[in-house]
Amino acid sequence: MAVGRLLVGALGLSFFVGAVVLAGGGCSRGPTRPLVQSVAPPAGSGAAAPAADAGGGAAVHQGGFHLAVMTDKPEYRPGETVVIQATLSNLSQEAKDYTIWGIGDPQIYVAAVGAGGEEISLPVDRRGSLPAKVYVTLQPGEGFTYTVKWDHTRDGTARVEPGKYALRAYVYPGRLQDRAGVTPVEARREVSILP
Repeated sequence: MAVGRLLVGALGLSFFVGAVVLAGGGCSRGPTRPLVQSVAPPAGSGAAAPAADAGGGAAVHQGGFHLAVMTDKPEYRPGETVVIQATLSNLSQEAKDYTIWGIGDPQIYVAAVGAGGEEISLPVDRRGSLPAKVYVTLQPGEGFTYTVKWDHTRDGTARVEPGKYALRAYVYPGRLQDRAGVTPVEARREVSILP
């Protein structure tokens, strides 16, 4: 199994991680095949190239990373759970780092964004995290898929209004000290929550 090295900046610890199960979702590591086929931007451009397919996903290539976000369908009725899969892969020929902002945070951040711009971090029942920077390294060809479920609520109880929501999956590339001025690698997938 391919393994990524995590460095916990604030604690000065390093350790290896294999398969990880996170509160409200799951994560599996290893060589991956992207969930969505995309066309890469010109070599060396560093530009993101959004792509979508009829199967319910969207993906970007940026700085050697391939990030795809996918759902099983485009519309959900009350009581149906939205199952979101976000896959991050290193398609470059060199190791790539990205930053997580707290121990306990998911390895790929996922949020639902409503028409008014309200952003709901997923999973909504996330227990919180310890404030510490965590650096994750993906080796060439390595990747993983993070799965999270959303029950159409803001906080586990209050239902969101029916309408269109952008499901936003994102990571912060590099070994960063803060988020100021950093553009995350981000893929979006729109879904509709029906009345």
